[in-house]
Amino acid sequence: MTPTQIKNFIEIRFSRSPIPPDEALALFESMAALPTPPPVRPFNQLLTSIARSSHHNDNNIQTVIPLFSKLVSTKVRLNNHTYGIFINFCCGARLIGLGFAVFGDALKRGFNPDVVIFNSLMKGLCAEGGVDDAMWVFEKMRQSECSRPNVVSYNTLVSGLCKAYRADVALRLVDEMLEGKCEPDSVTFNTIINGLCKAGSVDEAVRVLERMPKLGFMPDVIAYNSIMHGLCMAGETEMAVELLGEMIKGGVKPTVVSYSTVINGLCKVGSMDEAQKLFGEMQEWGIRPDVIIYSSLIHGFCGLGLWEETGSLIDEMAELGIPPNVVVYGSIMDALCKQGMTENARKLMGFMIERGQKPSVTCYTILMEGYCQMGCIDDAMELFSAMLGDGLERDSVSYNVLINGCCNEKRVDEAISLYKEMASEGVRSNVVTYNTLLDGLCQVGRVVEAWHIFGEIVNSEVISPSIYTYNSMVRGLCNLGRRRETMGLITHMLKKNIDPNIITFSILIDSLCKDGMAKEAHAFLEMMIQGGEEPDVVLYSRLIDGYCLLGQIDDAERVFDMMVNKGCEPDCVAYDTLINGYCKSERLEDAMRVSLEMMDKKIKPKLLTCNTLLGELIQIGRVGDAKKLFSDMKDHGPSPDLSTYNILLDGYCKNLFIDEAMELYRALDASNLKTDVKTYNILIEWLSKFGRIESAREIFHAISSNGMAPDFVSYTLMINGLIREGLMEEAQTLIEQMEVNGFSKHLYSAKEESESSQCS
Repeated sequence: MTPTQIKNFIEIRFSRSPIPPDEALALFESMAALPTPPPVRPFNQLLTSIARSSHHNDNNIQTVIPLFSKLVSTKVRLNNHTYGIFINFCCGARLIGLGFAVFGDALKRGFNPDVVIFNSLMKGLCAEGGVDDAMWVFEKMRQSECSRPNVVSYNTLVSGLCKAYRADVALRLVDEMLEGKCEPDSVTFNTIINGLCKAGSVDEAVRVLERMPKLGFMPDVIAYNSIMHGLCMAGETEMAVELLGEMIKGGVKPTVVSYSTVINGLCKVGSMDEAQKLFGEMQEWGIRPDVIIYSSLIHGFCGLGLWEETGSLIDEMAELGIPPNVVVYGSIMDALCKQGMTENARKLMGFMIERGQKPSVTCYTILMEGYCQMGCIDDAMELFSAMLGDGLERDSVSYNVLINGCCNEKRVDEAISLYKEMASEGVRSNVVTYNTLLDGLCQVGRVVEAWHIFGEIVNSEVISPSIYTYNSMVRGLCNLGRRRETMGLITHMLKKNIDPNIITFSILIDSLCKDGMAKEAHAFLEMMIQGGEEPDVVLYSRLIDGYCLLGQIDDAERVFDMMVNKGCEPDCVAYDTLINGYCKSERLEDAMRVSLEMMDKKIKPKLLTCNTLLGELIQIGRVGDAKKLFSDMKDHGPSPDLSTYNILLDGYCKNLFIDEAMELYRALDASNLKTDVKTYNILIEWLSKFGRIESAREIFHAISSNGMAPDFVSYTLMINGLIREGLMEEAQTLIEQMEVNGFSKHLYSAKEESESSQCS
C-alpha cells in the first residue's frame, strides 16, 4: 500500500469505530517502517488510540514512549498536535517531568505550543500537587500571543487551587474571568462552589450560587448538591432542606445524591421526622433509594434507639433486593461505637443475626473496640469468646484491640495472657501487639518485663521495632529515672537508623524538667532543632516551666523569646507558665507586661494564672491594679470564680477598703456563684477588727441562712469580736453553741480569753 492508501484506509477505519490498541500498534509499526511514510495525521490518530488505552497501565507506558521516540526519528513532519498527544499522555500517566522535557524539545524545534498543550501541562502539575508551578505556566500563557488561556485553562487552575485548599485564590481567578478576561461555564461555577464548600466557606459558595442567574448561568444539580453537602457538614441542616426546596421550585430536578446528602445530614443531628419526610418525597419523584440512604436512616434510628423503625427499614431493603450486607452493618456499627453508642451497635448486630446475616470478624472487632473505649473490658472479652462459638477465626487485629483495652484499664496480666494465647493459637503478633504491650507494662511500672519483650522484638527476624516501640521504652525508663539505660536506648535507636521524633524529645525533656534538670533538657531541645525537628509550643512550654520551677526565670524568658523568634506562636499555657514564673520570682511588672500582651493577642489566660497574679498584686498593696484585673476578667474572661472573689475580698480588707469589700460581697451574693464559709470568715474577721460588730453579726448569721454551718474559725472570729466589744454574754452563748455543734475540743482558748476578759 502507498502512503496515501494507508492514510485513506486509516481515515475510513477510524470513521467506523475506534481502532483497538493492538491493531493501532501494528498499523503504526507498519507505517513507520515504510521508506516514504505517510503524513503525520494518521500517525496522530494511531498514537491517540494507543495513548488513550495506556494512561493508567504501567506496562503500556513502556509501549507509548518508544513509539513516540521512533516517530521523532522518522522523516514524518510532526506538528503541534503530535506533541500535544504525547504531552497529554505523559501528564495523564503522572510522568510530568517527561512531559516538560518533550515540551522543551518542541520549543527547540521551533514549534509554538498551543493552548491544548499548556492545559495538559497545567492539569498534570495540579494532579501532582504542583499548583504553584501550574500558576507559573498560566502566567506564561497570559504573556503568549498564540496560546492565551481559555475556559479550560481557567477551570483547570481553579480545580487545582480548590483541591489544594486555596479556594480564596481560585475565587479571585473566577472574578477575573467575570471581569471579561474569559467567559466562565457551568464547570467553572461548579468547581469553585465545590471548592469553597470543602474549605468551609459555605456562605461564600451560596453567594456565588446567587450571582449565577444574574450572570446568565442557571445553577445545575451539581452546584446545589455541593452547597447542600457543605451546609450539612457545617450542621446547617435546616438551610440544606430549604435549599433543596428552592432547587426543586427553580425547576432543577433532584438526584439520588441530592436527597442522600440532606437525609444523611438530618440523620446525623437526629431529625428523623424530617429525614423520613424527604425519604417519602424522594420516592414520589420516582427516585429509588440506594444503600447509602437506607444506611443513613438506619444509623439515625439506631442512634435514637428506635429499633422498630430500624427493623422495618432493614426488611424494606430486603424486599427491594438491596439487603444490607456485612460491610453496611459494620460501617453503621463503627459509626455508633465512635459516638459512644456501643450498646446500640450491639443491638444492631442482633438485628443482623435475626435476618440471617452472619457477623464477620470485623463486626465483632468493631464492637470489642467500642466496649474497650468505654472501659467495659468484660463485655469485650465476652464477644471475643463468642467469636469462636460462631466459628470465626480471631485475627491479630481482634487480639490487638483487646490487648490495648486491657492495657488502658491497667489489666496488664490479662493482656500478657492474650499475647501468649496468640502464639498458642498460631496468630502471629505484629509490631502493634508489641508496642501496645510495652506501653501497657511501662505505664504500670513493669519496665523490666517490658525490657524482656523489647529484646524479643530487637532479636526478631520478622518484626522491626518502630519509633513508637522505642518511645514506649524511653517513657518507661524515664519514669523510673534510669537515665543511663535511656541514653543507651537512644544510641541503639540511632544505630538502627531510627531518628527520634517530637514525641521522643517530649518524653526526655518532660522527664528532665520534672527532675530539676532543665539545662540538660535544653540541650535535647537544641539537638532536636539541629536534627531538623521543630519543637511545638507544648515542648517549649515544658522547658519554660522547667526553668521556672528552678527559679531560673531569665533562662525561661530566653526560651520564650527563642520560641517566638522561631515562628512558634505562644499559646495560653506558654504565657501562663511564664506569668506564674514571674510571680514566683517577684517580678510583678514583667508578669503584668506579659498579661497585657496576652490580652492584646486575644489569648485568654487560665483562671489559676489570673488568681495568682491578683494575689500578688494584693500582697504588695496594688489594689487599683488588682481591681482593674478583676474588671478585665469579668469583661473578657476568664470569668472570676469564688477563689477570685475571696482573694479580692481579703485584699480589700487587708488594705482597709472595708466598704469596697462589702460592695464586692453583695455583688458575689447576687451572682450565680455559690459562696463558702471562707468568704464569710474573711468579712467577719475584718468587720470585727474595725468595730463593725453589727455587720459582722449579720454576716455570721448569713452563713446559716444560706444553708451552711459556721466552722470553728467562724465561731472563733465572731466570739473574739464580741469579746473585744465587751459583749461577754453573747460571746458565752456562742461558746455554748459551739459545744452543742461538736467543737468542744477547740474551746479552751476561746473560754480562756472570755474568762480573762471578765476578770479584767
